[in-house]
Amino acid sequence: MNTPENGHAEYVVAGLDQHGHPAHILAVAADEALHRGLALAVVTILRADPLPDWPPPTTFDEAAQALRTRARTSLDQAIGSLRSTHPRLTIETFCLDENDVHPSQAPLPRAALLVVGNHDHYGRRALILGSPSRLLLAAADCPVLIVPRPRTVSAPDPRVVVGVSAHPADTGVVSAAYQAARGRPVTVVLAHAYSPTQGESPDEALLRADQLLTRFAATAPDGLRVTSIAIRQDPDVLLPQLSANAQLLVVGGRRGALSGLVRGSVSRALLADLPCPMLAVPRAQAKLRSGTARVALPAD
Repeated sequence: MNTPENGHAEYVVAGLDQHGHPAHILAVAADEALHRGLALAVVTILRADPLPDWPPPTTFDEAAQALRTRARTSLDQAIGSLRSTHPRLTIETFCLDENDVHPSQAPLPRAALLVVGNHDHYGRRALILGSPSRLLLAAADCPVLIVPRPRTVSAPDPRVVVGVSAHPADTGVVSAAYQAARGRPVTVVLAHAYSPTQGESPDEALLRADQLLTRFAATAPDGLRVTSIAIRQDPDVLLPQLSANAQLLVVGGRRGALSGLVRGSVSRALLADLPCPMLAVPRAQAKLRSGTARVALPAD
């Protein structure tokens, strides 16, 4: 098992809530933990909302206990199934009250990757303000893999799409995409949505974009297929188009685990209806942790 410099083993953290545990999120997180040689930490967040199919308890303490018991029972059932399919995987579970979710609360300080879904067990959006996934996003400070609901579509195209910009830390974002694609029969598509700066002609803007993509392509590992595309377009239009039915979309996010992405117009369209799994690498850590942002792609 991989151990960082502080001597403590790191986790792949799967964020779930007490109402149900989408099996595909646990499966993705478990596969990724095995791929990295890390333990899997499954975090259930308890929220003080009513249970519509339970009679009202007589006291607040009874209500809290009912929530915790139901969450723990559901979590144990899900983990039991996961242990049968991943017998070599070390799995730890954590039940946290929503008020206890903060960066220093275990297992978040040791998270190498956070895996969440964009919808919960009942198909409701899972990244809205106050949701369990959003609470973890706000507290985690590591790359985040957001997993969409399974779709009945043809096999994913062998593409890893990475949205790049001129931000200095996007070198680490591109490195994360290369790590995800290494050893797989996929093509990495470097996608750059650009616009002319003040006083810049359209031809000069295109040349600047092409030079940026050329620099990124030059850092690709030997044997990895890389192509690039520069389009004068908004990224919230370009990225969904290019990543439709792709195996993975990789983007750079602000520190604070997608805080800017979740609030922005890009996210409202993209996160609500993700065309494929999306890996967001915090730009504040991209250079320091680009080697840990590897994601296991689906088996061929």
